[in-house]
Amino acid sequence: MYLVFINYILFFEVVVDGIELVSVSDLGTYTFCKRKLWLLKRARIEGGERDWDSVVKFRLLCLITSILRSKIKIHSLTDFMLKALREMPGEIVGTEVSLRRGELFGRIDVLRKTKDGFIIQEEKTSDPPDGDGVWPHDAFQIDAYAFLAETNNRYMPVINGIIIYNDLKPRKVKPNPKRAKAILEQVIILLEKDILPEAEANINKCTSCPYYPLCQILPPEGGLKETEIKNAFSKPPSIKEITATH
Repeated sequence: MYLVFINYILFFEVVVDGIELVSVSDLGTYTFCKRKLWLLKRARIEGGERDWDSVVKFRLLCLITSILRSKIKIHSLTDFMLKALREMPGEIVGTEVSLRRGELFGRIDVLRKTKDGFIIQEEKTSDPPDGDGVWPHDAFQIDAYAFLAETNNRYMPVINGIIIYNDLKPRKVKPNPKRAKAILEQVIILLEKDILPEAEANINKCTSCPYYPLCQILPPEGGLKETEIKNAFSKPPSIKEITATH
């Protein structure tokens, strides 16, 4: 068996006024997998992106070429986009709106205003789940942004959230700011500990995670100390260790 080396880079925290901040994306990561957030924010290890498979590249190139050569497909795509835009309520009053509340910070992609209140719009480049639903960790980001908006009277009340995936279909989400507050408290407790948490052990999540190769060699029950994990990355394997894997 050969050793497989994966490139990891150190993660640098965001510190403002002496406080290490937690982003809305961090809260979403926590709801996806506690271990993933701990490895990123506490152990300062970031999973490297996997290379695209050459077959995937070829198929994407063929798809783009076929769309460009077909006027019918281009018109259909344009019509679909216009229909999606017409379905969007209210008017845009801000983009990349930065907010902070205590240790939490984030930027709202698009902020809309209606006669009844504000709508938080999140735009994703990922595929949506089957049906008309949204991924739970994406829905939670709407909760977190609504929690942040509560500190600014200009953006209250938040009456709704909208998530748009790469199918351009608006999906409505009802914000729950109280849930975000509770998760933020749990995240702070998690990041204060120097012990690796247990693995998520959800194959549907794990195989799409950049930390999956690393998690396969870490104990699923957790328990390793932060320093032990860092030491494993800081020194190269010895000849004895390499030959023992063959």
